[in-house]
Amino acid sequence: MRAIKVAFDLDRVIFDTNAYFRSLDSRLRRIGRSFEEVFRGVSGRKSIDYLFDVLMRDFHEAEVRRILFSGVDKHMSKELKSIAASVIANGGDVFIVSVGNRHQLEKLVGFPHSRVFIVKGDDDKVKKVAALRADIFVDDKAAVVKKLRSMGVRAFQALWFLDEEHRKGALADALKKPGELEELVVGMLHEH
Repeated sequence: MRAIKVAFDLDRVIFDTNAYFRSLDSRLRRIGRSFEEVFRGVSGRKSIDYLFDVLMRDFHEAEVRRILFSGVDKHMSKELKSIAASVIANGGDVFIVSVGNRHQLEKLVGFPHSRVFIVKGDDDKVKKVAALRADIFVDDKAAVVKKLRSMGVRAFQALWFLDEEHRKGALADALKKPGELEELVVGMLHEH
């Protein structure tokens, strides 16, 4: 009996990044800052590392960590946490493969996993997931899922934390709620 390997992207799959950013904006406003102010003129993804460094100019590290990461687990999918715990309890592995920097791990507090891989971009993510030979991989981006499927990986797009704008162009078989993934994983656990 072979143990299964399940891999997840972090942002907008395990972690409700949009809700987290909204709560961060509220916290920043309480200290006289705003998301818009901090990221004005910054192109690309909104990096928590960049925000951390900006806040370190005016606050001690312990205060910056409190502002950015206290209560962070409330933005984590309880359903995915349960699925991951079941996989591990049945001898399987749960891998997190996420684009990010040094503070990505702060978002995983309390989430059962075997190993985390922080990669530089989506191409690196695709290569890592393929190399892991994951039985199932879940990502929020249709392009990543399509690339992995073309490589023979059983990949699925997750929609549960995506806003309407990012749901446009979703794959026809995209998963709308974690329960759909749970059915797939439970089925695989029974097969193995």
